[in-house]
Amino acid sequence: MNTQITPVDCLYGVDSLKGTGWIFHCHPSLGKIDVFINGLRIFKGLTYKLLSAPAAFPLGRCQIDLYKNGQLLTSAVMNILSEEKLFIAVTGVGKKIDIRKYNFDFSVPTGEAAARFLHLAPRLGTVDLSVHKGDVIFPSVNYLSATPFLPLSPVTFNLEARKAGTKDILLPMHQCSFNESTAYFLCLIDDGQKFEKAAIKLK
Repeated sequence: MNTQITPVDCLYGVDSLKGTGWIFHCHPSLGKIDVFINGLRIFKGLTYKLLSAPAAFPLGRCQIDLYKNGQLLTSAVMNILSEEKLFIAVTGVGKKIDIRKYNFDFSVPTGEAAARFLHLAPRLGTVDLSVHKGDVIFPSVNYLSATPFLPLSPVTFNLEARKAGTKDILLPMHQCSFNESTAYFLCLIDDGQKFEKAAIKLK
């Protein structure tokens, strides 16, 4: 089985007034899930480590329900703004399910790339994100938190997640390639046995 998600171009088909969102399923214990927005099913059989197609989200109060085999797993309520672009992660461990919304409105500087790290691995603990064997870029990143966007040269980097305050490497992230004029989410995920990086490309 492929252990890394293929980078996905996830900015297309955007409704100019409603919010537009993508759902990333990275909970290893759930299997296939159905996703409902305000009682309407928008995705059926969303599988682990896949990013959904875009969906229009109604403005204001929005309830997301997750179902498996017709049984409600959990719900989350969030507020959606006009023309908001959002990335919704479904993660957790065992029977615990977390749904978290992240915004990705960001203008990439001309000729550069940019990356934002999302910590979606509950067993990973607090980490320092750093260049491989180099300086710490973002210290003390907690579960479900997101870093600011980091401007980067459009080249390949070796990065790593270390146990916070130490040199202990918990997740090596070799050969992270970034294209010019493109922004990325680098998601730290947990398949229940090992930690992984999932690179999701935004435009």
